[in-house]
Amino acid sequence: MDTKPLQKQAENYISAELIKYDFKVTEPFFDEDGTDLIIIQRINSKSTRFVKVQCKGRNIKNGKSHVTIPASYVEENFIVFIYVIDKEKNDQTFLFFSNQIKEWTKTKNNQYKLIINENHLSSDYFQSKIFNSELANKLKSLLSKAEIKNYTTVLIDGIFLEKAMD
Repeated sequence: MDTKPLQKQAENYISAELIKYDFKVTEPFFDEDGTDLIIIQRINSKSTRFVKVQCKGRNIKNGKSHVTIPASYVEENFIVFIYVIDKEKNDQTFLFFSNQIKEWTKTKNNQYKLIINENHLSSDYFQSKIFNSELANKLKSLLSKAEIKNYTTVLIDGIFLEKAMD
């Protein structure tokens, strides 16, 4: 089954949700260390803070699915959004911060794994991770505490930030 359409749907939906909460979001033309999107604090500066975002789209019409994240991706400024569609075509978006990802089951392959099924979605664990204004504020706090990087270390759409600002 081709998962590319669902992955693109997830990225687009998550981007729209982030923009709704006034985040500056870009989609790089590369996939490095699981970075599907980048949230940037300031574009009009020679240095900025950023958060790497991995987007996962999952369809649980057959009852369950799972998400795996290589442990090497999980740093302080790394988050995962999981966009889930159930068998009735209802969708929900969940946000997991790095400390929460580290609580998932760790596999022999040095990956973190989260099982998702319909029963899990109604649990307090998942309900507390539905992306909303409260979690957007936590994400803003994470962004404000991220290490400041010079513009030459941040890529936007495959172009150095310096060139993107010209």
